[in-house]
Amino acid sequence: MSYENGLTREKILIVDDVPENLKLLGEILKSKYKVSVANSGERVLEILRLRKDFDLFLLDIMMPEMDGIELCKRIKSDTELFDVPVIFISALTDIKDKSQAFESGGVDYITKPFNREEVLLRVETHLKIRGLQKELKLKNMELQENLNKLRELERLRDNLVHMIVHDMRSPLTGVLSMFEILKIECEGLKNQEIMEYIKSGYYSANTLIEMINSLLDISRLEEGKLPLNISRENIKEIMSEAIKTIALNVKKMDVITEMSDDSIYVDCDKELIKRVIINLVNNSIKHSCAKSPIVVKVEKDIEFITISVIDDGIGIPEEYHKKIFEKFGQVEMRQEKKKYSTGLGLTFCKLAVEVHKGKIGVESSEGKGSRFYFSLPLCRQQ
Repeated sequence: MSYENGLTREKILIVDDVPENLKLLGEILKSKYKVSVANSGERVLEILRLRKDFDLFLLDIMMPEMDGIELCKRIKSDTELFDVPVIFISALTDIKDKSQAFESGGVDYITKPFNREEVLLRVETHLKIRGLQKELKLKNMELQENLNKLRELERLRDNLVHMIVHDMRSPLTGVLSMFEILKIECEGLKNQEIMEYIKSGYYSANTLIEMINSLLDISRLEEGKLPLNISRENIKEIMSEAIKTIALNVKKMDVITEMSDDSIYVDCDKELIKRVIINLVNNSIKHSCAKSPIVVKVEKDIEFITISVIDDGIGIPEEYHKKIFEKFGQVEMRQEKKKYSTGLGLTFCKLAVEVHKGKIGVESSEGKGSRFYFSLPLCRQQ
Protein backbone atom coordinates (compact mmCIF):
# COMPACT_ATOMS: atom_id res chain seq x y z
CA MET A 1 0.00 0.00 0.00
CA SER A 2 1.34 3.47 -0.88
CA TYR A 3 0.30 7.09 -0.57
CA GLU A 4 1.47 8.80 -3.78
CA ASN A 5 0.23 12.33 -3.16
CA GLY A 6 3.54 13.53 -1.72
CA LEU A 7 4.69 16.99 -2.66
CA THR A 8 8.38 16.33 -2.11
CA ARG A 9 10.83 13.72 -3.27
CA GLU A 10 11.42 12.19 0.17
CA LYS A 11 10.16 8.61 0.45
CA ILE A 12 9.17 7.13 3.80
CA LEU A 13 8.45 3.48 4.62
CA ILE A 14 6.19 2.88 7.67
CA VAL A 15 6.26 -0.58 9.24
CA ASP A 16 3.65 -1.65 11.81
CA ASP A 17 1.55 -4.77 12.26
CA VAL A 18 -1.47 -2.70 13.39
CA PRO A 19 -3.46 -1.38 10.38
CA GLU A 20 -4.84 1.57 12.38
CA ASN A 21 -1.32 2.81 13.12
CA LEU A 22 -0.32 2.50 9.46
CA LYS A 23 -3.39 4.48 8.42
CA LEU A 24 -2.91 7.20 11.04
CA LEU A 25 0.79 7.75 10.30
CA GLY A 26 0.11 7.60 6.58
CA GLU A 27 -2.54 10.29 6.88
CA ILE A 28 -0.18 12.51 8.92
CA LEU A 29 2.75 12.21 6.50
CA LYS A 30 1.16 11.89 3.06
CA SER A 31 0.57 15.62 2.70
CA LYS A 32 4.33 16.26 2.61
CA TYR A 33 6.02 12.99 1.64
CA LYS A 34 5.67 9.91 -0.51
CA VAL A 35 4.65 7.21 1.91
CA SER A 36 4.75 3.43 1.61
CA VAL A 37 3.62 0.98 4.31
CA ALA A 38 4.30 -2.62 5.31
CA ASN A 39 2.79 -4.78 8.07
CA SER A 40 5.78 -7.02 8.87
CA GLY A 41 9.56 -7.24 8.80
CA GLU A 42 9.44 -10.01 6.21
CA ARG A 43 7.37 -7.81 3.89
CA VAL A 44 9.93 -5.00 4.29
CA LEU A 45 12.76 -7.32 3.23
CA GLU A 46 10.75 -8.29 0.14
CA ILE A 47 10.24 -4.61 -0.73
CA LEU A 48 13.93 -3.81 -0.20
CA ARG A 49 14.95 -6.55 -2.63
CA LEU A 50 13.09 -4.61 -5.33
CA ARG A 51 13.79 -1.00 -4.34
CA LYS A 52 16.14 0.82 -1.98
CA ASP A 53 15.29 4.45 -2.60
CA PHE A 54 13.74 5.23 0.80
CA ASP A 55 14.88 8.31 2.70
CA LEU A 56 13.54 7.32 6.12
CA PHE A 57 12.08 4.30 7.95
CA LEU A 58 9.45 4.39 10.70
CA LEU A 59 9.60 1.01 12.48
CA ASP A 60 7.33 -0.39 15.16
CA ILE A 61 9.33 -2.21 17.83
CA MET A 62 6.76 -4.83 18.87
CA MET A 63 5.95 -7.00 15.84
CA PRO A 64 5.50 -10.78 15.55
CA GLU A 65 8.18 -13.02 14.02
CA MET A 66 10.65 -10.17 13.36
CA ASP A 67 10.57 -7.16 15.69
CA GLY A 68 11.70 -3.65 14.81
CA ILE A 69 15.11 -4.04 16.50
CA GLU A 70 16.03 -7.03 14.35
CA LEU A 71 14.65 -5.35 11.22
CA CYS A 72 16.71 -2.25 11.93
CA LYS A 73 19.86 -4.37 12.22
CA ARG A 74 19.05 -5.99 8.86
CA ILE A 75 18.60 -2.56 7.25
CA LYS A 76 21.84 -1.21 8.71
CA SER A 77 23.76 -4.26 7.45
CA ASP A 78 22.91 -3.27 3.86
CA THR A 79 25.63 -1.02 2.45
CA GLU A 80 23.05 0.84 0.34
CA LEU A 81 20.79 1.57 3.31
CA PHE A 82 23.03 1.84 6.37
CA ASP A 83 22.92 5.66 6.34
CA VAL A 84 19.11 5.91 5.96
CA PRO A 85 17.66 7.19 9.28
CA VAL A 86 15.42 4.87 11.30
CA ILE A 87 12.83 6.29 13.74
CA PHE A 88 11.21 3.78 16.10
CA ILE A 89 7.53 3.90 17.02
CA SER A 90 6.09 2.11 20.04
CA ALA A 91 3.84 2.43 23.05
CA LEU A 92 6.70 1.23 25.20
CA THR A 93 8.49 3.85 27.28
CA ASP A 94 10.95 1.61 29.13
CA ILE A 95 14.53 2.95 29.01
CA LYS A 96 15.85 -0.53 28.13
CA ASP A 97 13.72 -0.63 24.97
CA LYS A 98 14.96 2.82 23.94
CA SER A 99 18.55 1.79 24.58
CA GLN A 100 18.19 -1.31 22.37
CA ALA A 101 16.56 0.80 19.67
CA PHE A 102 19.46 3.26 19.54
CA GLU A 103 22.08 0.50 19.77
CA SER A 104 20.56 -1.20 16.71
CA GLY A 105 21.01 1.99 14.67
CA GLY A 106 17.92 4.08 15.36
CA VAL A 107 18.21 7.86 15.44
CA ASP A 108 14.99 8.80 17.24
CA TYR A 109 11.95 7.46 19.08
CA ILE A 110 8.24 8.35 18.81
CA THR A 111 5.77 6.99 21.36
CA LYS A 112 2.10 6.17 20.91
CA PRO A 113 -0.43 7.76 20.88
CA PHE A 114 0.92 9.92 18.07
CA ASN A 115 0.99 13.67 18.16
CA ARG A 116 0.74 15.07 14.65
CA GLU A 117 3.10 18.03 15.21
CA GLU A 118 5.67 15.86 16.95
CA VAL A 119 5.66 13.26 14.19
CA LEU A 120 6.03 15.88 11.46
CA LEU A 121 8.76 17.74 13.34
CA ARG A 122 10.87 14.65 14.08
CA VAL A 123 10.53 13.30 10.55
CA GLU A 124 11.33 16.68 9.00
CA THR A 125 14.39 17.12 11.25
CA HIS A 126 15.94 13.78 10.33
CA LEU A 127 15.18 14.18 6.64
CA LYS A 128 16.93 17.54 6.72
CA ILE A 129 19.91 15.95 8.44
CA ARG A 130 19.96 13.18 5.84
CA GLY A 131 19.75 15.76 3.05
CA LEU A 132 22.71 17.64 4.50
CA GLN A 133 24.64 14.38 4.88
CA LYS A 134 23.97 13.46 1.25
CA GLU A 135 25.01 16.94 0.14
CA LEU A 136 28.20 16.68 2.23
CA LYS A 137 28.92 13.23 0.80
CA LEU A 138 28.47 14.57 -2.72
CA LYS A 139 30.76 17.52 -1.98
CA ASN A 140 33.36 15.17 -0.53
CA MET A 141 33.18 13.02 -3.63
CA GLU A 142 33.65 16.09 -5.81
CA LEU A 143 36.57 17.23 -3.67
CA GLN A 144 38.14 13.78 -3.85
CA GLU A 145 37.68 13.72 -7.61
CA ASN A 146 39.28 17.16 -7.93
CA LEU A 147 42.08 16.06 -5.60
CA ASN A 148 42.72 12.98 -7.73
CA LYS A 149 42.83 15.15 -10.86
CA LEU A 150 45.21 17.57 -9.14
CA ARG A 151 47.46 14.73 -8.03
CA GLU A 152 47.54 13.37 -11.55
CA LEU A 153 48.43 16.81 -12.93
CA GLU A 154 51.16 17.14 -10.30
CA ARG A 155 52.46 13.70 -11.25
CA LEU A 156 52.56 14.65 -14.92
CA ARG A 157 54.21 17.97 -14.07
CA ASP A 158 56.83 16.29 -11.90
CA ASN A 159 57.53 13.72 -14.61
CA LEU A 160 57.96 16.49 -17.18
CA VAL A 161 60.22 18.53 -14.90
CA HIS A 162 62.20 15.42 -14.03
CA MET A 163 62.68 14.61 -17.71
CA ILE A 164 63.71 18.17 -18.61
CA VAL A 165 66.19 18.64 -15.76
CA HIS A 166 67.64 15.19 -16.35
CA ASP A 167 68.31 16.12 -19.98
CA MET A 168 69.75 19.49 -18.88
CA ARG A 169 72.35 17.96 -16.59
CA SER A 170 74.57 16.56 -19.36
CA PRO A 171 75.05 19.82 -21.34
CA LEU A 172 75.48 21.80 -18.10
CA THR A 173 78.14 19.35 -16.96
CA GLY A 174 79.87 20.03 -20.26
CA VAL A 175 79.68 23.80 -19.68
CA LEU A 176 81.11 23.34 -16.18
CA SER A 177 83.97 21.30 -17.58
CA MET A 178 84.73 24.02 -20.13
CA PHE A 179 84.92 26.64 -17.39
CA GLU A 180 87.26 24.41 -15.41
CA ILE A 181 89.55 24.11 -18.43
CA LEU A 182 89.40 27.85 -18.98
CA LYS A 183 90.36 28.43 -15.34
CA ILE A 184 93.42 26.25 -15.76
CA GLU A 185 94.42 27.72 -19.14
CA CYS A 186 93.96 31.34 -18.05
CA GLU A 187 95.45 31.02 -14.59
CA GLY A 188 98.55 33.02 -15.52
CA LEU A 189 96.79 35.86 -17.32
CA LYS A 190 97.42 39.35 -16.03
CA ASN A 191 93.90 40.43 -16.89
CA GLN A 192 92.10 39.58 -13.66
CA GLU A 193 88.78 40.79 -15.08
CA ILE A 194 88.70 37.83 -17.46
CA MET A 195 89.44 35.47 -14.59
CA GLU A 196 86.56 36.97 -12.63
CA TYR A 197 84.25 36.34 -15.59
CA ILE A 198 85.40 32.74 -15.78
CA LYS A 199 84.94 32.23 -12.04
CA SER A 200 81.49 33.83 -12.19
CA GLY A 201 80.46 31.58 -15.08
CA TYR A 202 81.84 28.54 -13.27
CA TYR A 203 79.95 29.43 -10.11
CA SER A 204 76.68 29.98 -12.02
CA ALA A 205 77.00 26.69 -13.92
CA ASN A 206 77.83 24.87 -10.68
CA THR A 207 74.78 26.45 -9.01
CA LEU A 208 72.55 25.17 -11.82
CA ILE A 209 74.04 21.68 -11.48
CA GLU A 210 73.31 21.75 -7.74
CA MET A 211 69.71 22.86 -8.41
CA ILE A 212 69.23 20.03 -10.88
CA ASN A 213 70.71 17.50 -8.46
CA SER A 214 68.46 18.82 -5.69
CA LEU A 215 65.34 18.53 -7.84
CA LEU A 216 66.21 14.98 -8.92
CA ASP A 217 67.01 14.01 -5.33
CA ILE A 218 63.77 15.58 -4.09
CA SER A 219 61.81 13.42 -6.53
CA ARG A 220 63.63 10.31 -5.36
CA LEU A 221 63.17 11.23 -1.69
CA GLU A 222 59.45 11.81 -2.22
CA GLU A 223 59.17 8.39 -3.84
CA GLY A 224 61.40 6.72 -1.23
CA LYS A 225 63.85 5.69 -3.95
CA LEU A 226 66.98 7.60 -2.90
CA PRO A 227 69.52 5.05 -1.59
CA LEU A 228 71.05 6.04 1.76
CA ASN A 229 74.63 5.33 2.76
CA ILE A 230 74.22 5.25 6.54
CA SER A 231 77.32 5.17 8.75
CA ARG A 232 78.47 6.43 12.13
CA GLU A 233 79.75 9.97 11.57
CA ASN A 234 81.29 12.73 13.67
CA ILE A 235 79.10 15.80 13.26
CA LYS A 236 82.05 18.18 13.70
CA GLU A 237 83.79 16.67 10.66
CA ILE A 238 80.62 16.97 8.57
CA MET A 239 80.26 20.63 9.57
CA SER A 240 83.91 21.40 8.80
CA GLU A 241 83.63 19.91 5.31
CA ALA A 242 80.39 21.81 4.69
CA ILE A 243 81.90 25.15 5.75
CA LYS A 244 84.98 24.58 3.55
CA THR A 245 82.73 23.86 0.56
CA ILE A 246 80.83 27.09 1.14
CA ALA A 247 84.05 29.09 1.54
CA LEU A 248 85.15 28.08 -1.96
CA ASN A 249 82.08 29.68 -3.53
CA VAL A 250 81.21 32.64 -1.29
CA LYS A 251 83.40 35.71 -0.85
CA LYS A 252 83.83 37.59 2.40
CA MET A 253 81.63 35.18 4.29
CA ASP A 254 81.99 34.86 8.04
CA VAL A 255 80.67 31.69 9.62
CA ILE A 256 81.06 31.13 13.35
CA THR A 257 80.66 27.61 14.73
CA GLU A 258 79.63 26.93 18.31
CA MET A 259 80.07 23.39 19.54
CA SER A 260 80.69 22.39 23.16
CA ASP A 261 81.44 18.73 22.42
CA ASP A 262 83.75 17.72 19.55
CA SER A 263 82.85 14.04 19.71
CA ILE A 264 79.14 13.91 18.85
CA TYR A 265 78.21 11.07 16.52
CA VAL A 266 75.10 10.38 14.46
CA ASP A 267 74.07 7.54 12.18
CA CYS A 268 73.49 9.30 8.87
CA ASP A 269 74.23 9.60 5.18
CA LYS A 270 77.20 11.94 5.45
CA GLU A 271 76.80 13.58 2.03
CA LEU A 272 73.09 14.26 2.51
CA ILE A 273 73.57 15.89 5.92
CA LYS A 274 76.52 17.91 4.62
CA ARG A 275 74.29 19.21 1.82
CA VAL A 276 71.60 20.13 4.37
CA ILE A 277 74.12 22.26 6.30
CA ILE A 278 75.42 23.83 3.08
CA ASN A 279 71.91 24.71 1.92
CA LEU A 280 70.92 26.24 5.27
CA VAL A 281 74.10 28.32 5.55
CA ASN A 282 73.88 29.49 1.92
CA ASN A 283 70.24 30.39 2.52
CA SER A 284 71.21 32.54 5.52
CA ILE A 285 74.08 34.20 3.62
CA LYS A 286 71.72 35.07 0.78
CA HIS A 287 69.23 36.82 3.07
CA SER A 288 71.60 38.35 5.65
CA CYS A 289 73.44 41.63 5.99
CA ALA A 290 76.82 41.69 4.24
CA LYS A 291 78.84 42.31 7.41
CA SER A 292 76.83 40.04 9.65
CA PRO A 293 78.27 36.66 10.70
CA ILE A 294 76.32 33.44 10.35
CA VAL A 295 76.33 31.30 13.50
CA VAL A 296 76.19 27.51 13.20
CA LYS A 297 75.43 26.10 16.62
CA VAL A 298 75.41 22.45 17.73
CA GLU A 299 73.53 21.30 20.83
CA LYS A 300 72.58 17.90 22.13
CA ASP A 301 70.30 16.35 24.70
CA ILE A 302 69.77 12.76 25.74
CA GLU A 303 68.32 11.58 22.42
CA PHE A 304 68.92 14.22 19.74
CA ILE A 305 71.51 16.54 18.28
CA THR A 306 70.24 19.91 17.06
CA ILE A 307 72.09 22.03 14.51
CA SER A 308 71.01 25.66 14.22
CA VAL A 309 71.94 28.21 11.56
CA ILE A 310 71.35 31.71 12.94
CA ASP A 311 71.39 35.02 11.06
CA ASP A 312 70.15 38.58 11.54
CA GLY A 313 68.74 38.91 8.03
CA ILE A 314 65.37 39.98 6.69
CA GLY A 315 63.48 37.32 8.61
CA ILE A 316 60.28 35.50 7.68
CA PRO A 317 56.72 36.22 8.88
CA GLU A 318 55.32 33.40 11.02
CA GLU A 319 52.49 32.62 8.61
CA TYR A 320 55.07 31.54 6.00
CA HIS A 321 57.16 29.24 8.21
CA LYS A 322 55.65 26.11 6.64
CA LYS A 323 55.38 27.40 3.09
CA ILE A 324 59.12 28.00 2.70
CA PHE A 325 59.73 24.25 3.03
CA GLU A 326 57.31 23.46 0.19
CA LYS A 327 58.60 22.71 -3.27
CA PHE A 328 58.94 25.97 -5.23
CA GLY A 329 57.63 27.87 -2.19
CA GLN A 330 58.13 31.63 -2.33
CA VAL A 331 57.39 34.39 0.16
CA GLU A 332 57.17 38.06 -0.78
CA MET A 333 58.73 40.23 1.89
CA ARG A 334 56.66 43.36 2.52
CA GLN A 335 59.56 45.52 3.64
CA GLU A 336 61.86 44.91 0.68
CA LYS A 337 59.22 44.09 -1.95
CA LYS A 338 61.17 41.07 -3.13
CA LYS A 339 60.74 37.34 -3.14
CA TYR A 340 62.17 35.22 -0.36
CA SER A 341 62.82 32.43 -2.83
CA THR A 342 63.91 29.23 -1.21
CA GLY A 343 63.66 27.39 -4.51
CA LEU A 344 64.38 23.74 -3.86
CA GLY A 345 67.03 23.96 -1.17
CA LEU A 346 64.76 23.96 1.88
CA THR A 347 62.49 21.30 0.38
CA PHE A 348 65.53 19.07 -0.07
CA CYS A 349 66.61 19.82 3.52
CA LYS A 350 63.20 18.88 4.91
CA LEU A 351 63.03 15.57 3.05
CA ALA A 352 66.66 14.69 3.77
CA VAL A 353 66.21 15.33 7.51
CA GLU A 354 62.90 13.45 7.69
CA VAL A 355 64.34 10.40 5.95
CA HIS A 356 66.82 10.31 8.87
CA LYS A 357 63.84 10.34 11.29
CA GLY A 358 64.68 13.92 12.28
CA LYS A 359 62.80 17.20 12.35
CA ILE A 360 63.41 20.58 10.73
CA GLY A 361 61.95 24.02 11.38
CA VAL A 362 62.48 27.74 11.61
CA GLU A 363 62.12 30.43 14.25
CA SER A 364 61.85 33.85 12.68
CA SER A 365 59.95 37.08 12.40
CA GLU A 366 60.13 39.73 9.70
CA GLY A 367 63.07 42.08 10.09
CA LYS A 368 64.54 40.20 13.08
CA GLY A 369 66.61 37.43 11.53
CA SER A 370 66.06 33.69 11.43
CA ARG A 371 67.09 30.50 13.16
CA PHE A 372 66.84 27.45 10.94
CA TYR A 373 67.38 24.21 12.82
CA PHE A 374 67.21 20.48 12.35
CA SER A 375 67.55 17.59 14.77
CA LEU A 376 68.88 14.07 14.26
CA PRO A 377 68.84 11.08 16.59
CA LEU A 378 72.13 10.55 18.42
CA CYS A 379 74.04 7.31 18.07
CA ARG A 380 73.10 4.95 20.87
CA GLN A 381 76.74 4.69 21.86
CA GLN A 382 78.63 7.99 21.94
